[in-house]
Amino acid sequence: MLDPTVPDEQVRPQIFKVVPEVQLQEVYDDSGAKARPEDGQTFDLLLNHYSFLRKFLPDLIGALEFSGTSAAQPVVQAIAALKQMDLEDRRTLPKAMLFDFLPADWRTAVEAARASKDPKERRRAKRLWELGLAEQMRKLLRSSDLSVPGSRQHKVWTSYLHTEAAWAERESSWFARHSAHKDAKAYLNVLEERYQTLLQTMLDGWDTNDFA
Repeated sequence: MLDPTVPDEQVRPQIFKVVPEVQLQEVYDDSGAKARPEDGQTFDLLLNHYSFLRKFLPDLIGALEFSGTSAAQPVVQAIAALKQMDLEDRRTLPKAMLFDFLPADWRTAVEAARASKDPKERRRAKRLWELGLAEQMRKLLRSSDLSVPGSRQHKVWTSYLHTEAAWAERESSWFARHSAHKDAKAYLNVLEERYQTLLQTMLDGWDTNDFA
């Protein structure tokens, strides 16, 4: 399509050589049903995947324990709330429900659906809430704010630190190899000075930096 040497009347035949017309038509027809809403939100599209999420999420949160940093506590509490809703076989969100873990756009969509008098919209609110919870779980597991006791991959971040006993044995040899400040604040100040110096050097040469 971008090759100027291909005459306009040959563009379509060239495309169909790569992607057959029938296949392209199927993709076009399918995309029409899944197009993003005019407001730019993808909630309707995400709801199409809710049944897939329910195939494994109840078993996942039932089989595993989740813990986390202070940043992850709202999600940990929401996981417990979802377990309780599953036990009670609830299809809608209770009045006292946690929303703190949801981003603002998610929270607005969930609360608007829950406030509706339409039973379908109230069920939709719970589904959106669960989808939002699953998304936040994914993000926090990646950042190690959310952890799974016993997991090799999703460990508590402090497990990557030396124990006090191990550090007591290695401290002197470590500082012998790394001539750094033993005082944490002083060490961080040095790092910040280095960062600012390197940043300024980069900015000074930005206009002539062809690589950047």
